[in-house]
Amino acid sequence: MKLWKDMYFITLIDDFSRFYYLCLIPTTSSAFEAFKVFKIEVANQLELKIKVLRFDMGGEYYEKYVEQGKYPSPLALYLQDYGIVSQYTNPGTPQENRVYERRNKTLKDMV
Repeated sequence: MKLWKDMYFITLIDDFSRFYYLCLIPTTSSAFEAFKVFKIEVANQLELKIKVLRFDMGGEYYEKYVEQGKYPSPLALYLQDYGIVSQYTNPGTPQENRVYERRNKTLKDMV
């Protein structure tokens, strides 16, 4: 999500507690690195394990389909290695991810 000129952010929200983690990133391709930092912090600070990760259909998150078949993104491979289930929302349906959409709107309004 673009915040302002040359700055993006990624929002990671816990569905149960609605606690959110906001990370400023220089490019959208930095989302994977931001998630790895978040995963380590959750494990060390809260002693919890991430079980499911829900995404919009952003191209940096999901597997690509090419002529040879499915080409998993580095994030998809990372999630498989750690046993984290990937869930994707349908494109153009923000109602499937209301908490995330509302949080991002609030953050943008604050900026």
